[in-house]
Amino acid sequence: MSNFVNRQMVKKQTERIRKAVEQADKIMLNGPDKPTELGLDGIFHPDSEAVFSSLEAYENWYGRLNHAEMTVGILTHYDNWNKKKTAVEEALVEELENQGIRVIPVFSYSSADENSGVKGFKTIISDYFSSDGKLRIDGLINFQMQAATGNSQSGDLFSQSVAVFKAMNIPVFRPVVSRLQNQEQWQANLTGLSAEISWAFTTSEMLGMIEPIIIGTRKETDDMLKLTPIPERIKRFVARMIRRIELKKVASADKKIVLMLHCSPCAGVEATLGSGAGLDVFESVVRMMKSMKSEGCKVPGIPTDGLALKKMMLDKKAYQDFRWTTVENIVKAGGDIYRMPLEGKGGYHQFYQSLDPMLREQMENAWGIPPGEGMVHDNQIIITGLNFGNVWVMIQPKRGCYGPKCTGEVCKILHDPSCPPPHQYLATYRYIDRVLKAHAVVHVGTAGSLEHLPGKTNALSEFCWPDVVIGNLPNFYCYNAGIGVEGMGTKRRNYAVVLDYLPSCLNTDYTRIDFINQLGSFLEAVDVKSQQVELMQLSIETRINQTPEYLKIVQKEATFIEGIQKLKSILTQSIVQSFEQENHIWGEIPKLIHQVSYIKESIDGTSLYASLVKKDCADDYTYHSEMLQLISKTLNQTEEEKPQSNSIFGLEAAVLDNDIHNNRRSLLTVENEASALTKALRGDYMEPGLSGSPRDGLNRIMPTGRNFYLMDTQKIPTKSAYAVGLEMADQLIGQHEKDTGLFPEKVAMNMISTDISMTNGEQLSQVLALLGVRPVWNESGIVMDVEARPLEELGRPRIDVIIRISGVLRDSYPDLIAMMDQAVQMAARLKEPETQNFVRRNTRKTVKELISQGELSQSEAFRRATMRIFGDKPGTYGSGVDLALKASAWESEGELAKVFTSFSGYAYGDGLNGTVSHKEFVENIKSAEVVFETSVSNRYDLLTSGYSASVIGGFNMVKNQFYQKELKQYHGTSNHKEKVVITTIEDELKRIMEGTFFNPLWNRSVMDKGYSGAAEIMRKAQTIFSWKCTTKNIDDTAIDEIVQTYLGDPEMVSWLREENNFAIEEMSRRFLELHQRKKWNPSPEALEILTNIYMKIEGDMEEMMEESQGDYQGGSIEIVRHQDVAAWNKTIQGMDALFDSEKKMS
Repeated sequence: MSNFVNRQMVKKQTERIRKAVEQADKIMLNGPDKPTELGLDGIFHPDSEAVFSSLEAYENWYGRLNHAEMTVGILTHYDNWNKKKTAVEEALVEELENQGIRVIPVFSYSSADENSGVKGFKTIISDYFSSDGKLRIDGLINFQMQAATGNSQSGDLFSQSVAVFKAMNIPVFRPVVSRLQNQEQWQANLTGLSAEISWAFTTSEMLGMIEPIIIGTRKETDDMLKLTPIPERIKRFVARMIRRIELKKVASADKKIVLMLHCSPCAGVEATLGSGAGLDVFESVVRMMKSMKSEGCKVPGIPTDGLALKKMMLDKKAYQDFRWTTVENIVKAGGDIYRMPLEGKGGYHQFYQSLDPMLREQMENAWGIPPGEGMVHDNQIIITGLNFGNVWVMIQPKRGCYGPKCTGEVCKILHDPSCPPPHQYLATYRYIDRVLKAHAVVHVGTAGSLEHLPGKTNALSEFCWPDVVIGNLPNFYCYNAGIGVEGMGTKRRNYAVVLDYLPSCLNTDYTRIDFINQLGSFLEAVDVKSQQVELMQLSIETRINQTPEYLKIVQKEATFIEGIQKLKSILTQSIVQSFEQENHIWGEIPKLIHQVSYIKESIDGTSLYASLVKKDCADDYTYHSEMLQLISKTLNQTEEEKPQSNSIFGLEAAVLDNDIHNNRRSLLTVENEASALTKALRGDYMEPGLSGSPRDGLNRIMPTGRNFYLMDTQKIPTKSAYAVGLEMADQLIGQHEKDTGLFPEKVAMNMISTDISMTNGEQLSQVLALLGVRPVWNESGIVMDVEARPLEELGRPRIDVIIRISGVLRDSYPDLIAMMDQAVQMAARLKEPETQNFVRRNTRKTVKELISQGELSQSEAFRRATMRIFGDKPGTYGSGVDLALKASAWESEGELAKVFTSFSGYAYGDGLNGTVSHKEFVENIKSAEVVFETSVSNRYDLLTSGYSASVIGGFNMVKNQFYQKELKQYHGTSNHKEKVVITTIEDELKRIMEGTFFNPLWNRSVMDKGYSGAAEIMRKAQTIFSWKCTTKNIDDTAIDEIVQTYLGDPEMVSWLREENNFAIEEMSRRFLELHQRKKWNPSPEALEILTNIYMKIEGDMEEMMEESQGDYQGGSIEIVRHQDVAAWNKTIQGMDALFDSEKKMS
């Protein structure tokens, strides 16, 4: 049976998920082909041999809990009941009743068949869970996958189910039962149920079913397969379910809610409060509180707006300690809302001692005995936040470090990525749950650290830290709709119900188009020496003088004409591909100018007519400008003004007009976000919705405010994605051949989850294409298998690869990892000339070396020799390099290379599942010649975070340790879909810097964001620091110009110091560190500017700290290396030995 299921997963057979599950139930549970005479459905109970045919009959027998305050229904398969395989269900009944819950357990067939007398779901609800036309259950535990389809044969299966659940409007729970693993296997498996994701998680998520806690596993007996409960997990599930249902029972005036905001501790706690990808978090939180108050929640003293809330949080220091903030300062400023004692009621030991001894040992090994060293004052653990009646606004605690500093000593997660969270982290969530007795926590903004704590990928045990920390607390998560794949961690690892929000707007300001055209006309007039030049120039100068950003651009050039040319170029680029982003406010309809941008992005990505329109346009600017103007005009015109038959771009105007209005109608449903939070806190069923960005189609992702899910991976890569990946592979090979005269023999690649979620597998396809392998699709577009392309067709050698995958990709797409691994092994087995198959050549060489050592069989040697997919240690996340860089915990590139290897040397693929493979990882990098990175959207580029710099730089630094030769570094993008662009990473970084740092239009857009805009500049500057430390992709002159732009401009300096002095201090200090480390040779002018400004800034900061209590790091750079920390040194010593050994072999 497991072979059947795995075949469904890996080869994507034609049956849909629901059919696979139905078939699995019949085969694995030995269900009969036909119903028995015992009955097709009914109410059962472990204590009764009778089956009840009505709710009234059951209640007459049940008696003891008929008047309980809470009633829960259980719906299971007929086959389970008929074959007496209801051990899991019976254990649930027992635990529910032990908690005083009335239970109605029902069995039925999972799909209706009127001809056979099989009832549909609606009839089951009416007959067994309702009386007098009223639903009598407060929640439903649904073990059936198709139960909600009813008797209707029309419409989409999932849409029918969602409609039925919405009508019921109670939470529908779907605990997980493993059909492939017994309890011992599950406990030992850090990857969780990676072979059962489709039916254990994905389908449930598509139906809006929640709380995916594993409560049972398989159990083999002599005669058949049975399922057996996991008692401790059943207790966890029941406790969480009760708390979720209680939201419907408690009046709004009595509810206590915590709004948990995030920051980016490694980037700087004080500088990044309220981080949330694409969301104006502070303003959104104020809107949320006002909405909650209107629903009857007690929320006095709500700040007037987000700016006031942010100021209050900064003034009170209602966050965690860091470089410029001590716990003493926090207490003095009033940022603490609770001082948790060690002993007594509400004391930390009360909670800590309830942990399993193994968990306590882990905490004490990392953080010492309670209370630890972080956020402790007078031997009390300090919990921070702001209180507004029954609502608390808090910043999530630091996950991997402690104290008012950022060094290699206190960064425990750098020493061990699987270290548990600190004592204060656990204390904060225990305070919320047990002391405050909050009814729910709402995490606001993408994303935090709770979902990334150590533990299983999914199907968590009581030893997994996300489960330990969240406990029984109902969890809601406001998450960016465009980053759904990362959001799966919140659902599967800390049981969140997601309320998604609209991604930020890529602001393409159509009001600039007329001025661009005016500038073009002026330049043409200059060329032909028109008599109108002076008059035209006067008009243009007037406009420029009214717009400071335009004036900056023009004045920077040597002559007025050159300034106009530069201004026109920048404005044109802002229309073609803008870097400017407008953050979304929760539940707010975007302004008209932003509606135009959203609608255009949607049409660009989904409209059948957009590509036809582009073909009729002379260039990219013509298309983008004409489309923006068309959308703007369409949104502003009345019914009478709508075009009827005039042609636009060769198409009927009415066609695009319809597209535009449909997209606008979808966009306006963004108001659903506000009501979604109300429904969530009311305990209602939360409607599911597909995650995605506006480019995926507003009609697909709207309304936001839904509990998002991922698209099924059966059709990944799609045919269109493979075509793009094929082109990317061909262009990459061609570019390398052009640069070196040779084919690349091995390509190192950084692959993250967004390749799948945002492009349907373009980079995955590129990997297959490099290997000379292609997917095999059936007529429905489902990927059935992969096959090798003949060398004659390929026309080149098969290129070898090494892929560094992210932890989120590992968790979310194990079947696609299996596909890549299968492709590598397939290419390695082909009996082709080694000059035409570099995969085979490299594999045979390694196999020969391994066999000669006499320790491995042929098959074992082949498996090790074909390891190509590597990533984080199971249950952990991150490359490590970014941590070392931000903590200044290094002196040489060799040290960073060893950190990268330590964090990344875990192999994935068939039979691997995170096998420790540091040696294989290094050997693969040694033989690589090229490293490749891709971007899929201007929302997330090579400067958005330091992850790309860490991985690309990590590859590069490892290679340098052996050959003193940098890898060829390339970047690819398919943002425009019709056009693949391959450049060097150096050129791509130049393009991004031109569009951001050196673009006054972008600078104005971030300045408009205030505090968070300053943090955005700082984080990009930190990423420049990362690239500069790990590669040679950024010229010294570029950093000179960044310093001139932000620290040499009095207006910019004044703004940064006013809005976020922590951000300008961090940015300035990083550039000074670059200089001190001899990674940047600045011009005398840039160095003078930097030094003078930093002295002033540091003086301001020190003045702020004059009355500070407690030690703090401030602006000092403390280099604490692995040799200085025993626990960390133990890990790195293993890397030292590995690198020394590999150097001898090189």
